[in-house]
Amino acid sequence: MADLDFVFLGQTVPTKRVKSDLVQVCAAGYSPTTHTLHRIYPLPVRFGGQRWQRYTIPVERSTTDSRRESLKISSDHRRTNLELLPSDLTPHGKVDRVKALRDLQRMVAPSIAYLNDGKCSLGLIRPNHLRGYWQCNPEHAPLLDQADLFSGHRRDITKRGREHWARVAFDDGHQEHDMMLNAWDVYEWHRKHASTNPLDSLWGRLGFESDQHDHLLLIGNMHRIRNRWLVIAVLQYKREAVAPTHYPLLDFIEGSAA
Repeated sequence: MADLDFVFLGQTVPTKRVKSDLVQVCAAGYSPTTHTLHRIYPLPVRFGGQRWQRYTIPVERSTTDSRRESLKISSDHRRTNLELLPSDLTPHGKVDRVKALRDLQRMVAPSIAYLNDGKCSLGLIRPNHLRGYWQCNPEHAPLLDQADLFSGHRRDITKRGREHWARVAFDDGHQEHDMMLNAWDVYEWHRKHASTNPLDSLWGRLGFESDQHDHLLLIGNMHRIRNRWLVIAVLQYKREAVAPTHYPLLDFIEGSAA
């Protein structure tokens, strides 16, 4: 067990475990101490992390996920990681956003191919020609949602329960990509505002249509298909506030393995 200095950047849309109805999320962020990216998984839905919040978290290596960046909350005092104890999360307030973004610039990878070659499972990409769009969910069953409301069962909050899926298209300077935007804050926006706002208004809120903003995409690969990537968080910032730099990938990989 070790204490991780962890700044929360985003979390995935909740998923259900295959062998049970337990719903869980994956949190992703970085350590400002070691300048490395990490995922913490599984976590209960009520984890409720806030972007730029800094925590001290007791963690250990995952026994079911061999990806280098994957950690879980220490099991020393628990039966399951889907419960949270008071000792699990020690908050220290939010970090300075601009300073954090400058630190993250040092960790940007030049391409997704570069991340694949380095066997990374989390990465930061600076996208070019970024655009977002919505895809209809062929598995959505609104009548089932309505039945759940009358039966008292909890509505499906996983991607399967959403009428639309968010996607982003971009190029990373080496190749064009089109991938799922698997960020829970995006789907929560959809749940709360889709009935009163045009769906495509989200992209303006994320700064996709602004010539004054740049973005970093926090991406993670899939556990079982490791060359398939999803976007976990969209980090937008004013271009003049953050100077882009590159952090050598070899050092990044060695730091992640430490």
